[in-house]
Amino acid sequence: MLIILNPIANTSKAIKTQVEIEQKLQALNMDYRLVHSEYAGHGREIAKEAALSKKYDIIVAAGGDGTAHDVSMGLFESGIAPTDLPKAAFLPVGTANDFCLTLGVSLDIDEAIKVITQENVAYSNTIQCQGDDQPPHYTINSGQVGLISAVGYANTVLKEKPIFPFNIPPISLLGRGPRKYTLIALKYILWKYSNVASTIQIDDEEPRKIKLVTLAFGVGKTMGHYPFCPHADLYGDNFAMLLGDDLSKMDKLKLVSQLKKGNYEKVELLEAKKAVLELEEPLPGDSDGEAFAVNATKFTFELKKKMLKVLVP
Repeated sequence: MLIILNPIANTSKAIKTQVEIEQKLQALNMDYRLVHSEYAGHGREIAKEAALSKKYDIIVAAGGDGTAHDVSMGLFESGIAPTDLPKAAFLPVGTANDFCLTLGVSLDIDEAIKVITQENVAYSNTIQCQGDDQPPHYTINSGQVGLISAVGYANTVLKEKPIFPFNIPPISLLGRGPRKYTLIALKYILWKYSNVASTIQIDDEEPRKIKLVTLAFGVGKTMGHYPFCPHADLYGDNFAMLLGDDLSKMDKLKLVSQLKKGNYEKVELLEAKKAVLELEEPLPGDSDGEAFAVNATKFTFELKKKMLKVLVP
């Protein structure tokens, strides 16, 4: 078994969790090797090389959703048929760990390790998503195009400041971590993001015109523990979508809190095997918390069934 651990997951708390994980594995007399991913995309490289080497029957992603996505992408890129891939397992040492929740894997480390020891195999669906002619990615849980992907890209890639410079302690503390993300979201909703004129085509239906606020897509229900795709089915015949179309600033401000309460009155819940979104203005695309496309005006999403060999409870 190979464990690929992201040492900076959950604001570097993964390193502390590593000691606990290794103690538990050693107590169970489990044969394993643990390596660190050292830079963005490194986990992907390690997983691909490990799959091709055929040395490991289980490859474990120990981190958050970015690590889970990275390791899964490496397995896909190996070109090995899903039935012949090593089994993929996931230890929740990140911040949100949405994919673990999608699989039904407990966020308790003891319980998550028990899933690995039981070796109960399932084959989960993914979504192949692509912006323009940029390289395709596989979404193992969920992603977005629109307001939320723009905010995520501004926060993680552009390193954009929130509403104010926040350079005077203790006010500066408000401009870090999740609070910073929320403040940038407010900035975009109030001033920077306008609904984007677009067309969307679902399967073989006629394209329809929309003013895009956000399009969430997923085989998993949650992103950041928020239920953006409550009707998603990891093993179903379609993937789920949530469409926010032509919402006012006030409705956008209320959107996430309403979704958390299970109120989907202002959005559409849709399903598709394939969807094409064409925009009049370029936007980034987000897949499992990682940007998969930048400044794209055409996005294609297509269900790929039984792509990942996973360990589940």
